[in-house]
Amino acid sequence: MRVELSCIDLTDFVDVSDNDLSAMRHEIIQSISSVQNDHLHQLLERIFVDEFTDQFMKAPASMWLHCNWVGGLAEHTLNVMHICEFLSISYPELDRDLLVTGALLHDVGKVLEYDVTTSIDVSEEGMLRGHIVIGAEIVSRVCDLIEGMPDSLRLKIIHMVLSSHGELEFGSPKKPQFPEAVALNFADNIDSKLEQYIAAKGRANTEDPWIYDKKLGHIYLK
Repeated sequence: MRVELSCIDLTDFVDVSDNDLSAMRHEIIQSISSVQNDHLHQLLERIFVDEFTDQFMKAPASMWLHCNWVGGLAEHTLNVMHICEFLSISYPELDRDLLVTGALLHDVGKVLEYDVTTSIDVSEEGMLRGHIVIGAEIVSRVCDLIEGMPDSLRLKIIHMVLSSHGELEFGSPKKPQFPEAVALNFADNIDSKLEQYIAAKGRANTEDPWIYDKKLGHIYLK
């Protein structure tokens, strides 16, 4: 007998963020409200409509690399946004609204990249196109709906999505080419790397002072 997914509590099969999903959703909404640039504010509001936000809150940030659990995408996105907020204070020359918008949208394509059932797997669209291309298309399509959206601003926010991984070998079709794009790439990398190291230390079950991870190398545990 086939059982419909709607009848299953998926949290019995996949991990869920330790952070409260409702609180993270509220923080995302508050962050959108804080964006003063009217065009960027409209862009965020048009993307984060209720149904899409529901999907966003359930999505993981990856299959296995980091934040690979329900709510992982929201958790990673907010961590990146917090780092970007700090950078915008430390470097007032940066466009804070552009940086926060980039942080909120840089991984938006992951909503369609992964399927969450009794496991986390890459979707057909995710396998064939990937979240960077999907995310850039979402942002581009919504920008086209916003009356008076400056071409330069549209290009900048799309570029930030496309360049968020920083290097061509890491999946970005373009390298960051202006300060806010560079800041976003570093913020994304900081959160991803730190979460991996913290998780690896948490999983270590040894009295040895070191463990070795194939991807991260040696990790000191004391």
